[in-house]
Amino acid sequence: MIPFWVPSSKPFPRFSIEAGYDDNNNKIYVGRAKHLDKLIPASVYKSIDYGIVTWDGSAHGKIEYEYLVGVDYAWQQCQDGEVPDNAVRTGRTMKRRREDKSLEREWLYVGRAQYEGTLMVGAIQPSEKCI
Repeated sequence: MIPFWVPSSKPFPRFSIEAGYDDNNNKIYVGRAKHLDKLIPASVYKSIDYGIVTWDGSAHGKIEYEYLVGVDYAWQQCQDGEVPDNAVRTGRTMKRRREDKSLEREWLYVGRAQYEGTLMVGAIQPSEKCI
């Protein structure tokens, strides 16, 4: 099944991709939401109809988001901004080129990392070498 995105305004989609659980054992799903005109990976909590994106070190709540739907997904461990060939893209952002300081578009990818007892979904931005 090719991955696709389902808006939160639709019924909860079958085969939504699970990301993990928070410290209260609430299930977290992979999603994406708009923030600063970018589509950014989101941690989606079906139990409270709420998504959270993290950007520039801060968390931002979202009531409009999309679920990632598909089958046969597996999380792969990576580091230093590595992105597997089959990683899921969510949107693009701008990055400054080192050579001439001009701006160019860069893909954002779905990732997850442990943060304060929760396995959070976040954006992998390869040029920043972090999630």
